[in-house]
Amino acid sequence: MNELKWLLVQVFACILLLSALTSAEKIKNLNQMLAWKVLEYGFHSDIERQYAVDNGLLTPNTGTPIDVAIQYMPGGNMRVFTTIPRFSKGIPYSLATVSSKIGQNGPTIYPYPSYDVHINNNAACSGIISVFRVAIDKCDQMWAIDSGVIEGVQICPPQLLKFDLKTDTLLHRYQFPQSLYTPVSSLLINLVVDTWDSPPMGFCQKAMIYIADVTKPGLLVYDSVLDEAWRVENKLMNPDPDFGTHSVAGGTFELMDGIFAINLTPRNKKGGYNERFLYFHALASENENSVPLSLLNNRSIWLQDTNAYPDAFMTIGKRGVQAAMEAMDSKGNLFANTEDPLTVFAWNIYSSPYTFNSFKIVANNQEQLQFASGMKIVRNPQGKEELWMLTCRFQKVASGTLDPNEINFRILACNTDDLLRNRECSRFQSQMTPYTESPYTNLILS
Repeated sequence: MNELKWLLVQVFACILLLSALTSAEKIKNLNQMLAWKVLEYGFHSDIERQYAVDNGLLTPNTGTPIDVAIQYMPGGNMRVFTTIPRFSKGIPYSLATVSSKIGQNGPTIYPYPSYDVHINNNAACSGIISVFRVAIDKCDQMWAIDSGVIEGVQICPPQLLKFDLKTDTLLHRYQFPQSLYTPVSSLLINLVVDTWDSPPMGFCQKAMIYIADVTKPGLLVYDSVLDEAWRVENKLMNPDPDFGTHSVAGGTFELMDGIFAINLTPRNKKGGYNERFLYFHALASENENSVPLSLLNNRSIWLQDTNAYPDAFMTIGKRGVQAAMEAMDSKGNLFANTEDPLTVFAWNIYSSPYTFNSFKIVANNQEQLQFASGMKIVRNPQGKEELWMLTCRFQKVASGTLDPNEINFRILACNTDDLLRNRECSRFQSQMTPYTESPYTNLILS
């Protein structure tokens, strides 16, 4: 019966989305900024590469990039970051920058901030283990969520890392206590950052970070002033068995992932912090949900009961299909990627209910989109907002059928105004920053 229900829901959703596609005025491609067949790992020296090969740290054609983050720099340059979680052995580093050097299979990536921190990761748990996603705040700081898991084994406790992008140095590390996660059962995979005192008036000292535990569904909330975290749970964070089968570009796989995508609604025009919400959805679900930030930020509530105030968590609408990552701009436009059919749609949280009739299809290139594992809203030096996405053929990764002769991973981008106004994506003016070796060697995180 569940299979029939799931099939009917999928058919209904496809009809609605396809109807939206055919009625759209213009369907646009996104700008393809970078692409790989398989990842091209770079090293600071031939000695480092040979060490990685000899010690089983580097296996060619291994690794799936998951996330993307953009740092605009002086002089019209940009720096692109990506993450490569250690789903398997043979991945030499898990957090990388993308260089302008093009290899046989795509742009060469290099370890961030240095290669040393990615190999000092055993008994002392003093390095970077397995980064899933990152977030760059308004203070030129990059926050990274490290699961501590390699090949399904909890090597080290999960940790939250904060880097200064101006100097490429570590500012802070917070290691989560075991009371907030369960080894093997938990997997911390996503984060969103809310900086309360950003420039020009603030000093970047107060931030709240929200982190998704996808496999033991829950939300961890970290307060940078207290340097403490707490756990929040609710049934809407759980996967729905009727949506555990995923279909992407003709490939099918099973994945019962819980809370997956998380976003924050914009601040009001007066700069206040009231009536703001965290939007979230499980990967194996059709629901989009919300909860007030004022509730999540109240540490005393959750120390007493991680399942407190269940009625404050609300489903705002249903898609009928699964969506991967999503991102929200400063005007409350929520962009999301649906799996079947492959689309990116936009919906404004202030103007209409969360229904198919309110969705605006802004992209549908089947070859480009695939599975959007990373999605960000980035403000460029001209003050314009951009949508950046990392898409991968995760359906082929899951089935072990990835073809190294085809393009499997892409980084895509478009000005949000172009998407919302149904225009072709404008050309980007900034250039990739050429890679230069970091002066910070033998850096151990402490």
